[in-house]
Amino acid sequence: MKVKLIKGLSYKYNNLIATKSKPEIDCSKSEGDYLINTGCFACVERAAVDESYSDEKSLDKMTKNELVAYAAENGIDISGCDKKEGILDVIKKFESNDGFTPLEV
Repeated sequence: MKVKLIKGLSYKYNNLIATKSKPEIDCSKSEGDYLINTGCFACVERAAVDESYSDEKSLDKMTKNELVAYAAENGIDISGCDKKEGILDVIKKFESNDGFTPLEV
């Protein structure tokens, strides 16, 4: 997986370092998910075959962190959702409406 620093001048996590001049990092899926969840990174590319993150994997079987990463990669706003169930509901509503989040009045 490759992620890119999008917020801040530099970031260090374990042995991974991203800076303004070298913002992209190659990392494992779990490291990438963690970095994306910080809000400081965005996914640049995923490994060509990543069975654990495949679209075939049911949203219901994903962990909270996987759902957060999935939402971030698909431009789904999950702000205000703290629990897995809430995140899952927002993602399912988003996908069932072809990418349009219904407005609540």
